[in-house]
Order: sequence, then C-alpha cells, then structure tokens
Amino acid sequence: MVVRAPERVTSQRRDLIASYIQFASLMFGSNPPGCLCLKIEQVGDLFVFSHELPAEFEAQNPASVSSLVAHAEQLSRLSGSREDAQKDGAGVPSESLECAESHTEQALQTPQGALWQSTAADQQGARDQDDEFADLFTPIPRVHLVPVFNWESARVGDGVRVAGRDADSAKRIDTLLRRLQSTGSMRPLKFPVTDWSALLDELASDFPNFGAVISAVIRPHLGLVARGYQHRMSSVLLVGPPGIGKTHFANELAKILNVGRPMFISMATETNASSLAGSSTFWSNSSPGALFELLAWGEASSTAAANPLVILDEVDKVSADRFDPLGPLYSLLEAETARSFQDQSIPDLLIDASHVRIFATANDVSAIPTPLLSRTLVFHIPRPSTEQLHRIALRIYQGIVARLGVPMRPQVPPEILARAVLMSPREAKVRLECAIAMAVCDSRDHLIPGDWLDLDRRATHRPTIGFTTI
Repeated sequence: MVVRAPERVTSQRRDLIASYIQFASLMFGSNPPGCLCLKIEQVGDLFVFSHELPAEFEAQNPASVSSLVAHAEQLSRLSGSREDAQKDGAGVPSESLECAESHTEQALQTPQGALWQSTAADQQGARDQDDEFADLFTPIPRVHLVPVFNWESARVGDGVRVAGRDADSAKRIDTLLRRLQSTGSMRPLKFPVTDWSALLDELASDFPNFGAVISAVIRPHLGLVARGYQHRMSSVLLVGPPGIGKTHFANELAKILNVGRPMFISMATETNASSLAGSSTFWSNSSPGALFELLAWGEASSTAAANPLVILDEVDKVSADRFDPLGPLYSLLEAETARSFQDQSIPDLLIDASHVRIFATANDVSAIPTPLLSRTLVFHIPRPSTEQLHRIALRIYQGIVARLGVPMRPQVPPEILARAVLMSPREAKVRLECAIAMAVCDSRDHLIPGDWLDLDRRATHRPTIGFTTI
C-alpha cells in the first residue's frame, strides 16, 4: 500500500486522508473500484471531503457507497477551519485533490488491484519516498481514555441556587456529581477482541442476510478502531419482518465489540424519553436515564466504557401521546450534538455520547420520522432462505452446547431443525435448550425428535365455569 501526498497537506489533513483511505480499503476489501478519486475542497471554514466513483460501481454497491459518504461527512466536520489548519505550520490546499495524470496527490495500491489511479512515475516516486510519507499510514496513538463528562466544579454543592431548584433536587444532583468526581470524567474506549476479523466472518456466516451491514459499516469501523483511530460508527437502522434475527444479531455483535452486554431498550413500551435522557427536574422523583447510568457506572457484566452498544428495538412502534420517546435521538444520532448531550435530571452535566454505537430495529420505515431516517444508514434485511435458516438454527444449537459445556454431538435431527426454522431465533433458542436438557437428563449425547417441546397442541377439553339457576 503506497500513498503519495503533497507537502502542503498539513499533518492534520494527512491523518484525515489516511483515515479515509483505510476506511475505503477495508470496506471494499476484495472488490475495489477501478478508480476512486478523493477531493478536498474549501467550503466556508470547512474543507469538505468528497469522492468520485465509477457510476456502475455505485449502482452495484449502494450500501458501501452510503457508508463511505457518511465517513467522508464525518471527516469534513473534523477538518476544522483554515485558521486552525494553518496553526499546523503549513498551508492547506484550496483546490480539489483529484486522481488524474496532471495531479500526483494520491496513489494507493492494494493486493486486489489499484484502488486509487495514478501514473507509474507517480507510484515509483512514492516508493522512493516512503519514509517521507510513512506517517500517513501510522495510526494515531491509542487513546484508552477519553473525556465523557464535563461539569463546572463550582456547581457541585450549589444546586439550590442554580435554576432555583428545590432542596431534594439539589441534593440528588450534588450526590451524583460528587460520585462522578470520585470516578473521574474519563472513560475507556474499548477495543474489539483480538480475533474480531475471524469472528466477523463467523457472524456473516451465521447471519448471511446481514452481510451488507457487516461489510459496509462494521468491518471498516472495527478495522479503524483496531488500528488506533477514534472512529465514530455510523448509526444503523435494521429494517425487516419479525423473526429474522435483528435483535439476536445485535447481541452477538456486542461480544465482538468487547463492550459487555448491550443496553437494550424496547421502544414499543416507552411512553416518554426518560430511558434515554432521564426525567426532568420538574418532577419530584426525577432520575437519570439508562444511557447516563451505562456511561457513568457500566453494568453488571462489564465496567463503564465510552463506546457501548445501544439497541433500540422496534422504533417504528412508538405510540406516545404527549412525550416523544424518540426525541433524544435527534441529538444522539448527530456527532456534533451528541458531544454535548444532556440528561434532563442532571442539567448541570454535559455528556459526550459521540462514541456510543447505536443500532435500531424496525419492521416498517413508514412510521419513522424522516429526520431520524436521514441520521441513520438504513439496511433492509431480507428473510433468510430455508438453507440459511437451517444453518442459523444449527449455530444456535452449537452455541448452547458450548455455553453449557455438555458433551453433545454437533448434529441436530432434521425433524427438530424443520420445527426450529419456523420460529424466531429467540424462540428456537429456548426450545433447543429444553431439548438439550432432556437429552442430558436421559443420559444421551444426541437429540431425538421426542426431545422437542411441542406447545402447539391444544387440549381437547377445557374446563368451563357453570352457573346454576334456582
């Protein structure tokens, strides 16, 4: 992999360009476009990253292109102003950087072929000056701790005078802020497990209908994070019919992210925004939201992290009359506003939630507000084929056996598989676990059709309540 950059590109810009190229190469993998042209143009105080791809490639890879666009938008917001860039000690390019014979700004070669076009002379010149541009692909130092909470020390113990709060609210806020002071404002950015790439391959095999979101969003994100880059994963909306494993997929992903159990919120049962953003100090029983609790203290199975996984299930089934449970998402899904997120019960505290990974699920996008759809990458998940469903059920069975540590054969009788694929992954997991327990209690190392718990049979006679007239 060779990169050629002009001297006038500042170190700040080089880091951003390197991030873009890493993201593109990881995302496209073995299927790179014939040419990818990166442009950096000044628009106001920002330097906007954009790209040009062959039209036929864009048409054939819409999910990957959408993810690349989202990453370019993130880099544009991070690029800063001209004045900030000039503090680096060098000028900044005001014209576009394009891959063409008359421009030699970028050159990238991958084992799969040319991802960035350039002339042979340009490529040789880059090879001759590897040392000069080596820092372009040197990841930034791994930052294990990042600031998550920010508060004014003067407000600790002064809650009564601020905003005229009553004594109970002031005392509660004071207690929370003092506890935060004892743990500090920083939280670790957790890195994925060391074998994340192989586990993603397994995840793609177990959930073949999720291949697009894995290749376009998850794999490039983890590739950058594993190399030490602080990359915000685009928020994802998984759309599909019930029973295709959307929630099960997100739970399996959390294991690879190495962030403990994900925070799961069923939006269908939410009547207000308190789960995400806490309840207002207007109420006497005001309390922080689950997101603050997760970032501040973690949960039972893991310590607090700055980049947990949040799963918002069934966002299309919100049915609140007065208070909109989706309201906090307008801030959380945008990087800029997520950096200064506020929990309603602790208004003196600013929360940087920009590292939080958010996965939402839905059956139908028509009931979801357009502004929220525009803040996410929407993936329509098809129903798995019969063959894929058999593979998923078999993997669920093998996972249960591995977790329990029982000596069972890896095969499952066809009769049991045929029944398991008719259920959602959650239901199939419960039935298969019952079947394994029955086999173990019967001193068998294999399942038989009779182990399947059939609850669909209806009693032929139901007792009734009778009334006697006297």
